[in-house]
Amino acid sequence: MPLIPKTFTELWSTDRGLSVLVLLLAVTIFVLPHLAAAGAPLLTLLFDISFSLILLAGLTAVTRTRGMVVAGIVLMIGAVTGRWLSRSIPGTDFLVFNLTMSMASSLVLAWMVTIQVFREGPITMHRVLGAVGVYLLLGLAWSFAYHLLDVVNPGAFSISGGSSEHVISGSEFLYFSLVTLTTVGFGDITALHPAARSVVMLEALTGQLFPAILIARLVSMELVSRTR
Repeated sequence: MPLIPKTFTELWSTDRGLSVLVLLLAVTIFVLPHLAAAGAPLLTLLFDISFSLILLAGLTAVTRTRGMVVAGIVLMIGAVTGRWLSRSIPGTDFLVFNLTMSMASSLVLAWMVTIQVFREGPITMHRVLGAVGVYLLLGLAWSFAYHLLDVVNPGAFSISGGSSEHVISGSEFLYFSLVTLTTVGFGDITALHPAARSVVMLEALTGQLFPAILIARLVSMELVSRTR
């Protein structure tokens, strides 16, 4: 019995899997977190399920070698387990484990999607959407990093209009991450800790360089494909 169902393997053998991944990302980033407020446990559960599906969809991109498959499965299980443990058992330790594994899995998934986008062949709309997916995954990974910094160093971030006891939520860090990645910077959430400021600067720099490098790479690949 194969480690990964044939349906997922066939989906990722073409570029269509990239579009599916972006669709899941869009729902996870732009819809569920902002609806999963206090008093909406079902939507919070849907966020966890959606994130788990994203990891499963991305895992199918590493089916080329058995070692990569096993490593991906271990990472996916760790991330999913961390999310469900932190949800069912309150505590800083489980939350730190959850955020660390979620950040790592998001970065690995971004790397896997990048491989799919830049493999040989013509540049299709699916690949362009896949590149957008990498951008969103980077924003998602940084949001986990910010949340982790705030848990380890309480008060590393401040939010305007909030009391000193206000706990910044995961959806607020996701908003802050995407605002930073796009270098909009509304200033409603501010990094105070030196480590937090360094991570914010790194994300802002990535937000400037990634689109330029990505566009240049895709254009060069398209030109090479047309000359063949």
